[in-house]
Amino acid sequence: MAMDWKALQKEIDAENKRIIDEAPEDIERVFKFEIIPTGAGTAKTTMGVWFEGATAARYVAAYNTYNIIKLGMDPAFTLEHIKTLVATMLPKVTASVKLCGYAVYARFAEETMACVQEMDSREDVLSLLNSLYLYGSSMNAWTHHFMKWAIGQTTPIPSREDCEAIGRAASKAYVETHV
Repeated sequence: MAMDWKALQKEIDAENKRIIDEAPEDIERVFKFEIIPTGAGTAKTTMGVWFEGATAARYVAAYNTYNIIKLGMDPAFTLEHIKTLVATMLPKVTASVKLCGYAVYARFAEETMACVQEMDSREDVLSLLNSLYLYGSSMNAWTHHFMKWAIGQTTPIPSREDCEAIGRAASKAYVETHV
């Protein structure tokens, strides 16, 4: 039996209010302190988890949950359609979120999936999904806040001049090989 959906939504909403001004512990642990309790990572580093975690967080919230909500607002989508979308779209990305160390987010998503399958009101399902969506959106924002963007300095973005030089070199190479 799934958790009572109203209790779950109340817990998610309370966490949504708390993390407006304070980063979730999962984000600080993974992105700030580089601690991944699941043992995930690329060659025992967190870089793979950063990108996988950031991507998975975005897919659970901003893409999949939002798209389910958006489709669910169309009266043609029945409660059964919404339940099918939840069961199809959320499990894989939730597993990635869990692997990357976002324990609370994974629990909220897993419990939401379980609750949705037992719910009998479209409006209630969409309300619960909206709370999960807001939590995931906040997680995504905090992920971007703590992401170590300087990693990109090892492979810097080319300047306009660099791009023009690359283009000239490619053009020259093409002419030389095709004339």
